[in-house]
Amino acid sequence: MKLALHTWNFEEEFKSGKYSLLDMPALARELGYDALEIMTYNFESFEKAYIDSFRKALNDSNIELAAIDVRNHGFAGDWWEYRNDICIIKLYSHVAHELGCPTLVVFLGIFKEEADRENQLEKDTAGLRECAIYAKKLGVNLALENHRVYGRTCFLEEEAEARDIIKVIKNVDCDNLGSSPDPDNFYYDPLYSLPLEKQEKAYCDYEELLNYALHLHMKVSKFITPEKNLLNDGERLASIIRKSGYDGYMSIELFKPDVDDKIDSLSKAAAFYRAKLKSGRKEL
Repeated sequence: MKLALHTWNFEEEFKSGKYSLLDMPALARELGYDALEIMTYNFESFEKAYIDSFRKALNDSNIELAAIDVRNHGFAGDWWEYRNDICIIKLYSHVAHELGCPTLVVFLGIFKEEADRENQLEKDTAGLRECAIYAKKLGVNLALENHRVYGRTCFLEEEAEARDIIKVIKNVDCDNLGSSPDPDNFYYDPLYSLPLEKQEKAYCDYEELLNYALHLHMKVSKFITPEKNLLNDGERLASIIRKSGYDGYMSIELFKPDVDDKIDSLSKAAAFYRAKLKSGRKEL
């Protein structure tokens, strides 16, 4: 298991100019991580000099690039939005290949009414099959994150995305398309705040998606005591991951804005999950 720092944690600092993508490898090393997951919009350029500078920053800090988060929200849009997102996934397949990054994190499309579910899943299947076939030629995986709930409208409290992700993976039938499960993205509210019945459903869905995992996400919040490090049941989640046999990258994300000290929380999260998942770390 290798732990990745997600640049999404520092969107505010990127916006203010405090950090840039080239700063992230050294920060990941400082906080105890093995790798980075980055957002597509963190790139300032695709020019060779800039890509080479980022590659050098990774190498200098002995940090790997675990994943690029594409955010293909246009899969639910009109034809031109849908095709645009397919092109973006293909573009970043080349970027990932150039940087030695194994995985792009992608989404299913959002639908407005329950009656629209099957039509949207057909669009998802067709688009992701096209992208997976293209990415495979470049040695790149696509990992579907359960994220649809954040685009919800008023029609339902999402409970079926795990089932839909598995359906699409099976229908696409390409071995470089899998899942990127996040235990906190099955419902709109954080896992720790859910009624017990919904918590159990989320744990079950997480365990099911781990069977198809090519990448993982994990959210953390304020660290309360040394004995109970996470508001979420980190012990249980780590046990589920160990049982699954997954041994790839796991990206750490913060609950925002309920974290006072990002640096402290991210450092403690790395130490917690490294211990629980018996994760080794390459030294400089």
